[in-house]
Amino acid sequence: MSIEHSLSKQKHRFRRYAASDYLKEAWGLSYGPRTLAKLACVGGGPPMEYAGRFPLYPQDGLDEWAAAKIGPRVNSTSERQQFAARRMHERRQDDRDREAVAPRISRDGGE
Repeated sequence: MSIEHSLSKQKHRFRRYAASDYLKEAWGLSYGPRTLAKLACVGGGPPMEYAGRFPLYPQDGLDEWAAAKIGPRVNSTSERQQFAARRMHERRQDDRDREAVAPRISRDGGE
């Protein structure tokens, strides 16, 4: 038995319904099994592995994904709005920076 195989046996993995229950109990996040199935198709859900045709969600992946879903602590709704506005501004700036680095291609195909 390889080391990689023995390490993989130590990870706790959940089927979709159990993953949904775990997210609710451990993190207070209500993502039903159908929502997790949809996120598995369109993206944006927790990482998963497959055992044949069955998706398995490793506990550490669920924990990382859930932690990323939860925002910072705030003392008022206005703090939350300020945080969201600041994050939106940072994303727009990142987009502008990417556009500045990307080469421009004209519509007629010339430079």
